[in-house]
Amino acid sequence: MVLARDDTLAFNNSVTREHDGKYVCIAENRHGKAQIEMKLEVLYKPECTISETNNEAGASVLMCKADGFPTKINFTWSKDNETLDDEFDMDSENDDYSVYILPAAATERYGLYVCIAINDVGVSKPCERMVSGPEEYCSFVLGYWVLFTEFSEYCSFVLYWILLNLDFGIR
Repeated sequence: MVLARDDTLAFNNSVTREHDGKYVCIAENRHGKAQIEMKLEVLYKPECTISETNNEAGASVLMCKADGFPTKINFTWSKDNETLDDEFDMDSENDDYSVYILPAAATERYGLYVCIAINDVGVSKPCERMVSGPEEYCSFVLGYWVLFTEFSEYCSFVLYWILLNLDFGIR
């Protein structure tokens, strides 16, 4: 595809990531032909996403992945508006992602996690992920409520509702 027919390649608008790539300038006259290649690298601030999985030990694993150029990206993690240090395992950062490992037993660590990716161009919009603990299970056994795993406000509410409604035959 020919983009220009004179000695200047100009873009009508701001250069965006879509303009990134290799450009070839070919000059030709009666004395011969010459060409030169140029690689255009567009700088842009990172954009990030957070994904969550569980490892074999049952711990939540959060991965903040970012796309930006330059590709050397630093990450900042916070939980409920407080910056996280390496109190829990925070794997060393790679150039385009950071991993935060949350032990399953650390119930005080459940909440809203935010990752921010930073490169030389700028700062990403915050990426958010709500991490909740294991689901609480409530079971009605012989007329009594038994709570498995952790007691929760939800189970407490359900227990209260059931006790109120037992007199009415609702189960």
